Amino acid sequence: MAIVKAQQYKKLFLLINHTTFNVALVIYLVVVLVENIYKGVVSNFFNTNWLLGLVLITGFLDISKNENKEADTENNKIKTWHKYFGLTVVSILVILFSYYKTWDLGWLGVVFSILSGIIFFLVSQLILSDA
Repeated sequence: MAIVKAQQYKKLFLLINHTTFNVALVIYLVVVLVENIYKGVVSNFFNTNWLLGLVLITGFLDISKNENKEADTENNKIKTWHKYFGLTVVSILVILFSYYKTWDLGWLGVVFSILSGIIFFLVSQLILSDA
């Protein structure tokens, strides 16, 4: 009985941690984007390092959890398609944002932006791969 409750509490903690990580990561990325575009809008009122610390701690706990995942092939194909689509969209956003930050470099800014998007895509693919 106590083991069952402990397992339920562990699952609840992992779910709360995963949700907290996702929400904190999105909020942190939006806050950093707003702060880079409009200087002082966020940093005058809030220290983003606290939010970054929350993202790092919950992210570490989220990826270090021990779960046995058994997915059927159809569900795995859908997840793979969503993964590539999401990585492509975020890579394009990385290219656009890095070009926004380096547009004054001219053609070199374009090269840096495209390379940063490619590197982001490849590193993300490496991290998310199951192999």
